[in-house]
Amino acid sequence: MTKITVQSVDNKRRPPGEVLGLKEKYGSASPRGNSYYSQALKCSREHALSSLVRLRPERDDDALTTGWLFHMGLEVYRRLIMVEQHAQGIEWCRKQPGGIDEKTRQAAEDLAYATMAPFENEPGYADETYPVLMRCLKSYFEQARQHRYFILAVEEQLMTTVPIEYSARLDLIVVDMGSTAAQDVTRAVEYKSARAIAANLLAGYQLNLQTLGQAWLFLKCVDVTKYPRFASVRVDITSKTKVPQHIAVEMVPTPAGLRAFEKAVLSYQRIIEAAARENYPPNFTCCAGAARSFRQCQYYNLCFSNPDLQIADLLAQEQPPFGFVKEDLPTLDNEQE
Repeated sequence: MTKITVQSVDNKRRPPGEVLGLKEKYGSASPRGNSYYSQALKCSREHALSSLVRLRPERDDDALTTGWLFHMGLEVYRRLIMVEQHAQGIEWCRKQPGGIDEKTRQAAEDLAYATMAPFENEPGYADETYPVLMRCLKSYFEQARQHRYFILAVEEQLMTTVPIEYSARLDLIVVDMGSTAAQDVTRAVEYKSARAIAANLLAGYQLNLQTLGQAWLFLKCVDVTKYPRFASVRVDITSKTKVPQHIAVEMVPTPAGLRAFEKAVLSYQRIIEAAARENYPPNFTCCAGAARSFRQCQYYNLCFSNPDLQIADLLAQEQPPFGFVKEDLPTLDNEQE
C-alpha cells in the first residue's frame, strides 16, 4: 500500500512586513491598476471581496510573498545606486561599466542582502522562501552588471483620472545609456519572478494590460520632452529554478495600441459599474483549473461554504470570516506563475 505523508505547514507565519519591522505598508497595488481591472474582469465577486471588503487569507501565498520580497530587495539595491548616480551625473555614469563604480554597486548588493537577512532564521521562511530569494537576488545582481542604466526613479506611482481612471507603480524608470547622449533612450522596467521561463510566459506582453498601462501612463503623465525618447517597457523576468534564468521582453508601444488600451479601460469601468448593480455575481468558469494556472481562487472555500454570500453583509460585519483578515492586499502584479 502506498504511504502518503502529509507535510505540516505553518499557517501562522508572520507577515513579511512585520518580520522587517516596517511601520508603514510596503508594496500595495496601485488603486486603479492592472490588478484592480484584471481581477474585476476575471470575477466580479473576487473583485468585491478584494477591493471593497479587503479580505485576504490569513496564510499568505508564498509565490506572491517571494515576489514581494524580490521587488523590495531590488528596490533597496536600485535606490542606493540612484543616489550616487545623481550625485555624479549621467556623463560620469556613461564612462563606468554598468553605469556605476564597483564600490557603490557592492554596497548596494550588500544592503539588499542585509535587508533580507531577518528571513534567514524566521520560521516559515528559512527553509524555502529565503534560499529561493537569495539565489534570485544574487543571480539578478550578476545580470545587472550588463545593464547601462541611469536611474530616473524607483517604485514610482503614476495615476490619472482623465479620460480614464488608471494607475501603476513602475518598478524602475531609466535612461538606457548609449555610447553618446544621442543614443540614449528611456525605458520603464518591470520586474517579474517566475517558477520557470517558458514560451507561453513570454508571448503575451505586447497585448498586456500592465505593460500597455505603464507605457500609456508614462506618456500621459510625464513631460517626455525632458528625457530621451521613450522606447519600451522592458519586462525583466527571473526564474526561481535552482539555477535562475533571466530574460527581458520588450513591449514597444504604438499609438494605435495605446488608443485601444484607453478605449478598453473605459469599457472596463462600465463593466465594473454593471457588476455592482448585479451585486457582484461570481464567475464560476474561473474558480479553479486552467483559468487559474490549476490553482484555486483565494476565496474558493469562502464562496463554496457560503453560496448565498452578500458583499453588503460582509461590508457591515466588523469581524472577517474564519480564515481571513481585513486589510490592504499586497500587489498581485509582481509575480508570474
